[in-house]
Amino acid sequence: MNTRNIILVSLSFALSQPLSAQTALEEITVTARKRVESLDDVPISVSVTTGQKLERMAIHRLEDLSAFTPNLQINENATQQSVTIRGIGSGANQAFEQSVGTYIDGVYFGRGRSARNPFFDVERVEILKGPQGILFGKNTIAGAVNVITRKPSSEPEGYIAGEYFTETDQWGITGVISGPLSDTLSGRIAANYRSAGGYIDNSLAGGDEPDRAEYVVRGTVVLEATPQLSVTLKGEFSSYDVDGRNAQMVAAGPLAGLYAATDPNFETELDYNSATPGDDFDNTDAGNVTLTVDYELGDSLTLTSITSYVEYDFTNNIPAEFAPVPDYAEQSNRQRHDQFSEELRLHYTSGDARFEFLGGLYYQTEDLSIEETFNFNFSNLIAAGVQFLPLDSSVITFFDQETDSFAAFGEATLSIIDGLRISAGLRYTEDDKQVDKELLVAALGTQTRAPGQEPLARVIGRIPHAYSLDRKDTDLSPSVGLQFDLSDDAMLYATWSQGFKAGGFDAQNVGGATQLAAFDPEEVEAWETGGKFTFLDGAVRLNLAYFNNQYEDLQVAAWNGFAFIVENAASATSQGVEADLQWRITEHFTLGGAIAWLDAAYDNFSGAVCTAPQQTAFAASTGRPAGQCSQDLSGKDLQFSPETAGNVNAEYRVPLGNYLLTLQSDVNFTAGYHTALDLDPLARQDGFAKLNARIELAAGDDRWSVALVGKNLTDQKSTTWVNDLPVFRGAYFGFIDPPRTVGVQARISM
Repeated sequence: MNTRNIILVSLSFALSQPLSAQTALEEITVTARKRVESLDDVPISVSVTTGQKLERMAIHRLEDLSAFTPNLQINENATQQSVTIRGIGSGANQAFEQSVGTYIDGVYFGRGRSARNPFFDVERVEILKGPQGILFGKNTIAGAVNVITRKPSSEPEGYIAGEYFTETDQWGITGVISGPLSDTLSGRIAANYRSAGGYIDNSLAGGDEPDRAEYVVRGTVVLEATPQLSVTLKGEFSSYDVDGRNAQMVAAGPLAGLYAATDPNFETELDYNSATPGDDFDNTDAGNVTLTVDYELGDSLTLTSITSYVEYDFTNNIPAEFAPVPDYAEQSNRQRHDQFSEELRLHYTSGDARFEFLGGLYYQTEDLSIEETFNFNFSNLIAAGVQFLPLDSSVITFFDQETDSFAAFGEATLSIIDGLRISAGLRYTEDDKQVDKELLVAALGTQTRAPGQEPLARVIGRIPHAYSLDRKDTDLSPSVGLQFDLSDDAMLYATWSQGFKAGGFDAQNVGGATQLAAFDPEEVEAWETGGKFTFLDGAVRLNLAYFNNQYEDLQVAAWNGFAFIVENAASATSQGVEADLQWRITEHFTLGGAIAWLDAAYDNFSGAVCTAPQQTAFAASTGRPAGQCSQDLSGKDLQFSPETAGNVNAEYRVPLGNYLLTLQSDVNFTAGYHTALDLDPLARQDGFAKLNARIELAAGDDRWSVALVGKNLTDQKSTTWVNDLPVFRGAYFGFIDPPRTVGVQARISM
């Protein structure tokens, strides 16, 4: 059944239900403006996924969530995850800060590793779309992901939940204990372990990939010292170990004969079969501690302090062949990141509620240390009969960066007349970066290459180069907004804002030993207008938004077949319309959906990296190196920007005596989009629709439940990222999403 028919059947069933049993939708509260508000009152385009939905539909990571949220794309690339909202995100460079800020319990997690945190024991996840620079800071130029974990409960509670899924051989268990420890102290401890066997059959390495093992332990205590003073301390430790990749070749290129000779079953269909050599792993240990203090200075004034320390260590190794050939290239990384931050915030509301102010100071310091090694073993290719330069080499980059950031911000809202409010905000930011970078290039040649004879390696060159530089970026970002209440059930809003993302230095450099790639800040001017409405006595909730965001100096990292080229792209415009609807048709049946129309394109990008076919044609016609080829992408779509995307969801609850039967389904669909920055047609993902469903039987007192869950029941094959095979133009590899998966869940509560 195609997406259109699924939607029509769902609507037909909805409209056939009696309206007399309608009840209001539950109110959703958010902290999208750093205070607790109803979602219906927030003049921002916000998508909210509750913790209950995350658990029931087995949404464990950010990339899982993106399928349920139109205009949100979270994808794995060769080095990290990238988060994209409305076509704007960050590329594959370890020095890039994300264009979409990730916040967990009010704390900024600034690196791509933050996107690997699993969801468990979460209250809700808020996706804030569009620039959020005034209240959230410098690196939210495309939006923010705001994760709120569950806090200690006022009554004793606890649960154990487990799950198992076929195809991926994934199983997990979560345990939580929460409740009061004294009259003023309460605590919560939560632990999660999850393992997955993978769904890509690697015939060369042996076994299924990627093989995952991860665990997280989180403890939270809340001290209500006085009626005015509340102190929350949270600590978390996690470890993620991944062996292998969900990667497969999608186009063979010039060495198809060699691939077939190595792997007799070689082909490039998306069939979850791979034959790649090398040791491919990614291991991360992370921890964070957060101290939050809320102090009421009076009935209308609250002072909040959030102090945090975040760290992670990770090591990985990436065999660069992605094909059934001898090892000829690999990249290994060791990275350490430490971050300390302090936010001091004041929230004032006048006694008549006509004036509100939220402002404060923010300080952050972080250390980032990267040791990156590229090894090229081209003599292995020569031994396999491939004509290539008899040269082996290693390029080692030592990258140490210290960053200090300071900001002062404030946003005031004034009620001019009943129902009409005007707001204005301003944020001043200073961002200081100091980098020490050293390159060591060791080249090895061969003295003999006679058939059947091992080559004798000798060092023919060693090029060390080091430099120490610093940069300072400052920015003053304003915003203005209007809200007008048409009635108690209808609100219109319009906002204008500016924002920026700090500049920095390239952490990768295999293109030249003496070249230092630096990139300038991104800037945005954003307009948004929308409305939030409720109908039928609260049974229907409708949110609408139109946005137009104009970006200058986009930071991009484009793969040219040999290296990622880091630069500021030029200008782009992201505009479109978003709509979401929830309708509680009866007491037991709820229908919802969301859809987004997006037009995200470069206004000017004349020096973009060429595709592999363009590079080949350029070298043949000019006699110049293929890497000097450039193309003009002005007027072309941004990557990860489908023209349409959306979902339809339904929930039906059936009381059965002392039990409750719950049926849920989601259809997530998208139009086609480009996954590579150079817009290579071979890296384009066609449109698709995926059906997820769940059936649960639970005790009436909610003490236990069992469920059957199906994910991607339409068994759609899709890729998250496709790019050129290193060194050999014309061959491509891609990261593949999981196939159809069915699982069981069980939960026992105290």
